[in-house]
Amino acid sequence: MREVDGYESYEPRESICGGPVKRFVAKRWLKGKSPLELVKIIRNQMPKDVIAQQKRVAQPQGLAFIAPNYWMNFPAILKGWFERVFAPGFAYGLTPEGWRGASAGRIPLLRHEKALVINTTHFTEETYQGEFGKAMSRIIDDWGLRYPGVKKVEHVYFYGADVSTPEMRRAWLDKAYQLGKDFTPNGRARLEGLEPPARC
Repeated sequence: MREVDGYESYEPRESICGGPVKRFVAKRWLKGKSPLELVKIIRNQMPKDVIAQQKRVAQPQGLAFIAPNYWMNFPAILKGWFERVFAPGFAYGLTPEGWRGASAGRIPLLRHEKALVINTTHFTEETYQGEFGKAMSRIIDDWGLRYPGVKKVEHVYFYGADVSTPEMRRAWLDKAYQLGKDFTPNGRARLEGLEPPARC
């Protein structure tokens, strides 16, 4: 990090450089390169599994995420997936102001029409009518999906999963099945031959 006009600004060269010798060599090699060129260099060094996931994410018109709520967000494994896959140069770009730390300087790069998020929760519906629900909507829906460019986000909760009855779980399975059928016309066609989930 370095200080620019009173703000701490992300320095993309730090993502590429390692120890003192590497930093010296990299500093000379990277001198004069634009932020766009630096992002391309970073992308070329990305792990193959991340690049493969990005290719899969880029293809469809819609994205669906189903996971339990954990600390007002996704569980660590899915949160880590977001942090690796929704990376600069793929999910968003940065203007010069963005490189200096201004959140308004982020450029959305995703072109998905919609996303569906289904979360199971430990607490009941009343808990999520207030600050809990607002926090999740802001973190997952706004920052995680709309900010990178997803046009429409539908967020569905299955409340109190830990204390639910068999009837409630059956209703959720039916609802999840219907949400899957309605997600896209192609999805509807693919699900037509399937039976709704079995009772649990």
